Amino acid sequence: MPVVRERERTIYVPYEELEKVFTDDGKGVFLPYKEFLELWQELNLKRAKDETKPPQEGVVSRAEYTGIVEGEVLTIDAKITVESFKEGWLTIPLSRGGILPGVTDVDAGNATLSNKPDGYDLIVPDKGVYELKMKLHASIGRSGGKSRLNLTLPSAAVSRFTATVPGSGWEFEVNPSAAFTSRPAGEKTELSFFFGSGSRFEIAWSKPEAAVALKPLILASNKVTSEVRGGSLATTAAIDLRILRAPVSEFVISVPAGQSVLSVTGDDVKEWKLDGADTPAGGAAQKLTIVLNEAAKEKWSGTVSLEVPLPKLPADAPVPLIQITGAAQDRGDLTVVAEPQLDVIPKAGEGLIQQTAAGDAAAGLVNVSAYRYLKHPAQLSLNVSEAKAQVDVESLTTFTVERDRSRLETNFQYQVRRVGIFDARIQLPAGWTGWEVVGINADAWAVEKNGNVEVLAMKFPKQTLGAASLTLRGQQLRANPTDDVTVPVFTPQNVARHDAKIGVSVHSSLEVNTKDRGSLSLEDVNALRAVIVPNAPPDPFRPGQQISQQQTLVAPIEVMLAFRHRDAVHTPATLSFKPRPPQVNVQVLTLTQVKEQSTLHQWELVFDVGYAAIDKFILAVPKAVAGDIRLVDPQVKEIRKDYQPPANPAQPPLPNAENYALWEVVLRNEHMGQFALSLSHEQPGTGAQTATVELLQVHVPGAFQETGQVAVLKDDNLEIVKATADSMEEIDPRELSGSLQRSGVFLAYKYKAQPLGLKLEIARNAYISVPQAVITHAVLTSAVATDRAQTTEAIYWVKNNAQQFLTVKLPKTARLVSDVFVNGQTQQPMKREGADDLLIRLPSDAASRRAAFPVRFVYEVPSEEAGKKMGWWGGIHIEPPTLLDVTKVLEAHHALYLPESHDYTAFKGAMTLSVRDRGWARFRGMVNALVPAFGPTFTQSQGDWNTVPSIPADQKAAFDFQVPAQGRNVVLHRLGEPAAIDVSFRSRGFSYFLEGVVFFVVLALGVARWKAPLRTKFRYLLIFGLGGILLTGILSPANGQVVKGSVFAAGIMALAWTVCGFFRGVKNWMQRPKHRPPPYGGSGGAPRSGPPPQPERPDLAQAKVPVPPAPDATAVPGPSQPPSEAPPASASGIEFPNVETPDAPKGGSGYEVK
Repeated sequence: MPVVRERERTIYVPYEELEKVFTDDGKGVFLPYKEFLELWQELNLKRAKDETKPPQEGVVSRAEYTGIVEGEVLTIDAKITVESFKEGWLTIPLSRGGILPGVTDVDAGNATLSNKPDGYDLIVPDKGVYELKMKLHASIGRSGGKSRLNLTLPSAAVSRFTATVPGSGWEFEVNPSAAFTSRPAGEKTELSFFFGSGSRFEIAWSKPEAAVALKPLILASNKVTSEVRGGSLATTAAIDLRILRAPVSEFVISVPAGQSVLSVTGDDVKEWKLDGADTPAGGAAQKLTIVLNEAAKEKWSGTVSLEVPLPKLPADAPVPLIQITGAAQDRGDLTVVAEPQLDVIPKAGEGLIQQTAAGDAAAGLVNVSAYRYLKHPAQLSLNVSEAKAQVDVESLTTFTVERDRSRLETNFQYQVRRVGIFDARIQLPAGWTGWEVVGINADAWAVEKNGNVEVLAMKFPKQTLGAASLTLRGQQLRANPTDDVTVPVFTPQNVARHDAKIGVSVHSSLEVNTKDRGSLSLEDVNALRAVIVPNAPPDPFRPGQQISQQQTLVAPIEVMLAFRHRDAVHTPATLSFKPRPPQVNVQVLTLTQVKEQSTLHQWELVFDVGYAAIDKFILAVPKAVAGDIRLVDPQVKEIRKDYQPPANPAQPPLPNAENYALWEVVLRNEHMGQFALSLSHEQPGTGAQTATVELLQVHVPGAFQETGQVAVLKDDNLEIVKATADSMEEIDPRELSGSLQRSGVFLAYKYKAQPLGLKLEIARNAYISVPQAVITHAVLTSAVATDRAQTTEAIYWVKNNAQQFLTVKLPKTARLVSDVFVNGQTQQPMKREGADDLLIRLPSDAASRRAAFPVRFVYEVPSEEAGKKMGWWGGIHIEPPTLLDVTKVLEAHHALYLPESHDYTAFKGAMTLSVRDRGWARFRGMVNALVPAFGPTFTQSQGDWNTVPSIPADQKAAFDFQVPAQGRNVVLHRLGEPAAIDVSFRSRGFSYFLEGVVFFVVLALGVARWKAPLRTKFRYLLIFGLGGILLTGILSPANGQVVKGSVFAAGIMALAWTVCGFFRGVKNWMQRPKHRPPPYGGSGGAPRSGPPPQPERPDLAQAKVPVPPAPDATAVPGPSQPPSEAPPASASGIEFPNVETPDAPKGGSGYEVK
C-alpha cells in the first residue's frame, strides 16, 4: 500500500486582510495548519483553565512519615507534598492547635517553613508543587506496662505512617482506632497504618508475656438493687471491675445460699456456672464462675440477677450482697425498692452506711432505703408485710323534703393512698328505698341487709388508687306532710376519716324547724347553696369515662338548713314541719279584637303560685255570656259551673259580683310556680254602621294579687271614634306582656284594682275600590314600512294585585306574530269564547305585587295598499292596543321607526313628541352668572322623562321575534295610556323643492330692494331673516327646514349689502376734495345769498341735499328748541347721516354726495 503524504498547507492569518499581510512587514506570518491548530487549542485551553478558579488556593496533598525507635526517642523522616494553585505567594498551614515534635534538617526548596505559636505554615512563592523534607523527634513514655507515644503531625489528604520498633512479639494499639499492620522486619517489628485528616493519635505497644508475669489487681464497684415484690425478692447486681497489672480470663463471685441465679450478662462472657446451688438458705455461699472468651484487660462490667421467694407475710428477708473473690477492693451501693402494697422495714447490720436514694424508682415501685458499703461483711435484713390502704372520704348530701316524699343525693369523694382498693362499703340510713348508684353498672353494686342495717357493697373493676367519686340517690315516702323527718347520715366502712356535709331543702309549702340536732353540727347555709367541685377525677367505676371539669350540685329548692359531721354519727338530727298556705298571684291578659262581623275576647290567666301548690281555683266570668265562653286546656280536669261561694268568705267580695258567674276549675295536677290557662269568647256583630263594644272581664277571686293588661285590635276599615276607660291606665303597646305583644295593637291599657271598665264606640268605613292591576310603563315600539305596514312590539310593566288575566284589544286587522312573554316565561296566546281579545295570564304571587314585571308581545298591522310606496305627501295612522280591564296606566312611551325617504311634518294626537331646547338657552347659560337679578330665582325642571325599564339581555335572547329598529327614530310620551298617532309626511325631494323655491323667492325680493332705503332693507331682513328664525322654532322641525331657505337667502343679501356699501364708502373717502371750497359769497366777506350753484354734472342733481336757512349766529337754542340737524344724505341707496368735510362751510350747508 503506497504511503500517502499529507499535503503541506499554508494558512494566511488574518485572511480578511491578506493584502495587508503581504505588504506590511512584521504583521503577517506563514504557519503550517497543524501548528496553527496546536497553538489555537493551547490558547483556548489555557484561557479555559485560567477562567476556572479552584475551590482552595493550596493543599497538603500527601505526607509520608518513616520512623525508627532509638532508645526513648522516635526519629521520623517526614516527606510532605504541597500544591499551590495560586499565582504568587501563598501561605499553606501545616498544623494548627498542636505542637509538632522537635523539627530538624528542614529542606523546603523554594518554599519557607514558618514557625508560629499555634503551629507551622509553609510559604510558597508561586503556583506549583513543592516537597518538604524534615526530621521529627518525639519522646516515648511508659504507663500501665506499655510504651506510649503521642504524636501531632501535619495533616494531609492521605498520610502514611511507618515505625520500626526494636525486638519482636509486640502488641500494638492505635488511638483513635485505625487499621494497622505489624510484621517482623529481621530482629525488629514494623508498624504501618494510614490516617486521614486527623493529625493527633496515640501509639502504645507492649509484650503479652510481660503482663502474665504479674498478679492481676481487681478493684470492684457494685450497684445492687433489691426489689421487694409480692411473693419474691429480686436482686440485680451491676458489677464494674477495674483490672490492673495483668488480664483476667475468669471471675469467681460468692453468692449467698438460697439465692437463685436467673441470668449473668457482661462483656465478652463465654459461659457461667454455679456451684452449691442446692445449698439451703443459711448454708455455705454459692460459687458463681464467669468465663470470658478473651482475658479482660483494664476493665470489665456485667450484671448478675438473683431472686428468692418470700415466705408468708409478714416475714423477714435478707438482702443478698455478692462478693468478688480475689478482689483487693469490693465496695458498692445498695438500693431497696418495693411495691406500694407492701410495707418494708429495713434492719441494717454491720458495714452499711445509709444514704439518700438517687433518682426515682421504676414504674409501680417506691424507694424504701439506700445504703453504701465499703467492705465485706455487710448485712441488711427486710421486714416485709402487707400494706394497709388509707382511705379518706368527703361527702355532700342534698336532702330535699317534699310534701309526699323525701329525696337525697349524696356525692362521695374518695381519696385512696398507699394501696389501691377493690371494693367499698357504705352503711345506709334506715327507712330509705329506691337506692341508685350513678355511674356503676347494676351488677357491680348491691344493698346487703343484716338485720335492720343496710350496707351498700360496691366492687371496682380494677384496683383503685388516688381520687375516686360516686353519687348515691334514694327516696323515702311520707304519709303526712307535717310528720317529723330524721336527717339521713351515711357511714363509710374501712376508712380512716369521713367528713360529711348535709344541705336540707324544704318544700315552700312547709315551714321547717330543728327539733333535735343530735350529734350533728350546724353549718353555714350559704356555703352549700351552690357547691362546685373543681377538677373532678375520672370515675373509677367506669374505666375510660371522663367527668367534666366542674360539677355543680344546686338544689332545686333553696337550701334552708345545713349540717356537718365527722366519722360515725350516733344520733342524727330530727326536723319538724308546719304547713304554709299558698300565695296566688295572677295576671289577666285580655285581647279584644273588634272585627267587621264579630267581636272576639281572649283571656290568658298567668298564675304565679308561691309557698304551696294548688290544684283548683275560683274563676269569675261575665254572667251574660257565661254559656258561650270556651275554656279548653289540657291542664284542666273539671269545671264546676254550679259552684256556690261560702257564706262567710275569707276574702272580700268581688265588686259587681251580681254580674259574674263563679266557676270552680279543678286542675289535673298540683301546680306551683308559673303556669297559664287560656279561654275565649266571640260575639257576632249587628252589621250597623256604628256600634258600642264593652270590655268583658274575667277575674280570679281569692287571689293574693290580680293585675291585668288589655290590648285592643281592630280591622282596617273600622274606626274607634271614642274610647272611655274606667280605672285603667293607657300604656304604650310595646309595654304589653306575653301573648299580647303583637303587631297591630291600636290601644293598650293596664290595671291593678277593680272595678274597671272600657267602652269603645266603633264606626265602620267603606272601602274604595282600587285597580286590581296597574301598568307603570307602557312601552311601544313601531316600525313602519314604506307601504305603511306596521310592526309593533308592546311591553307592559305590570304590578298585579289580584287580576287573573290582562285583556288586550289589538287594532283592527292586526294579528300576533310572537308568543306572549310574561316575567321571563313564555305563554301561548289565548282568547275568550266568541271574542277576539287577547288574554294574558298574570302571576299573582307576592313578588308580582311588590315589583313590576314585563308582559311582551309583537303584532303587525298590514298595509291597505300592500307594496305601494308612500307619495309626495300624506299621513300615517298608528293605532295602539287597548287595555280593556286595566284602569290605570302611569306612563306611555311610543318609539316610531319611520322610512328615511320622507320628512315628517306633524305628529297629531295625545302623545307628546320629545324635543330638545333650542334658541338662546346655551348662550343664556354662559352669561347667566354675569347678569344681575333681583328677588328669588325659581329653578325649573328640564322636563326629562324617567328612564324606561328594560328587560334583561339574557331574557331578550329568548324572544322569538324582534322588531327591526331601522329608519328615522321618533319617541312620543304621555302620562296615561297610549293614544293614537297621526303622522303627516312629505317626501324628501318635495321638501328640497320647497326649500329651493323659498330661497330663490326671498333672494329675488332682496335683489329688487338693492337701491331701496335703509328702512325698507331693515324691514326685509326683519321679515325674512329674523322672522324665519322665529318660524323654525314655531313650526315643526320638518317645516323649519323649509323656512331655513328664507333665512339663508336673507343672510346672503345682508352680507352683499354690507360689503358693497363698505367698498363704496372707502372709494368716496379717497375721492374727497383736497381744498375747502369758498363759501357761496366768494372768497371772503359775508356769505352770498340765494340758492347754491347748480352742479356741473347732471347726475349729481338726482340726489340733492336740502340746505336749510342759515341760522342766526347770535341765537342761542333754548331748552325747547333743539339745535338744527342736517338731513341725512343718500349714497348708493344707503342713507347716511350728515357728514361734515374739511372743505364744507360751517354754516350748516351740505353737498350732494353720491
